[in-house]
Amino acid sequence: MEASPPSPPVSPLPSLYTIRAARRDDAAALVTCDRESFEPSDQWATDALDRATTSMTQLTRLAFDDEMQLVGFVVADRSRGRVMKLGVAPRARRRGVGRRLLDAALLALGGCGNLTASLLVDAKNGGALALYKSRGFVRDAGALGAEQHDHRDAVRMLRDF
Repeated sequence: MEASPPSPPVSPLPSLYTIRAARRDDAAALVTCDRESFEPSDQWATDALDRATTSMTQLTRLAFDDEMQLVGFVVADRSRGRVMKLGVAPRARRRGVGRRLLDAALLALGGCGNLTASLLVDAKNGGALALYKSRGFVRDAGALGAEQHDHRDAVRMLRDF
């Protein structure tokens, strides 16, 4: 009886992801991660991502894998309690990175005195809708149907602290 061929190597899950605040020198890696995480129509301009690393009104958290490669980010508006963008590189999806980033942002937004967090999510993005619901977000009862956002239907969601 012949031995079966060896199984292809499985990419191991990193044992931990490091979440930290963005710094000015993270701007280039943030641009790269945004490009990996989103279709061109959903990518932010380089200057907007650069501001996300330096602005006092924006809160930006980054996720790094075991090799200190940037695999995800979240950008939020401190003063309005709004999660503006959450991106995870395809190679790190479905591994809890988005959840950990969202939790870090929510902790910081609550610490800024916000009573409610809000966000817009593409109505067709089932994975994102499920993530936000799992972290306590609900559809805004005051919003009539889906909003138009960048020429797409978007759902406004809220979460109390």
